[in-house]
Amino acid sequence: MGKNGKKIILETLEGKVSERIPFALFCCGWEYRYKVAGIKVMLWNEGDVREILDDEAALGMDSFGVEQPRKHVNITMGDLRYAYGDDRCIMGNLDSEMLLMRGDKDEITSELHRIIEEAGKGLPFMMFNGSPIPSNVDIEVVQHIFDVMYNL
Repeated sequence: MGKNGKKIILETLEGKVSERIPFALFCCGWEYRYKVAGIKVMLWNEGDVREILDDEAALGMDSFGVEQPRKHVNITMGDLRYAYGDDRCIMGNLDSEMLLMRGDKDEITSELHRIIEEAGKGLPFMMFNGSPIPSNVDIEVVQHIFDVMYNL
């Protein structure tokens, strides 16, 4: 906590959090200028930001995206929905590497259903992954994702 009792943070490249500067100044200088102009703003984070999700949600950004879980940080869509509420878009967090490279369509279907359930069916949400799809993933696996999502 800072001297004025407000939470202050700085995220390092390793995704660790340390106390340094006011949170809103750290992450949202230019974003507010875009919001004033009517442009929708997405806040994207890497690393474990669970301890500051409420602070990030309070910033008023239009949407929030997270890294895929393969990087040993499992922020769920349920965590985001709880912090961001039902009216803002949350985005994430399909594992584009290990899950897709295994190519098990039943496992992929199950994971897509889990993510959608946590995000809240019918609520603002975008499915995406935090990294490019590896070139050795079978195109049928990628098509399967679209087929499942289309039919949810």
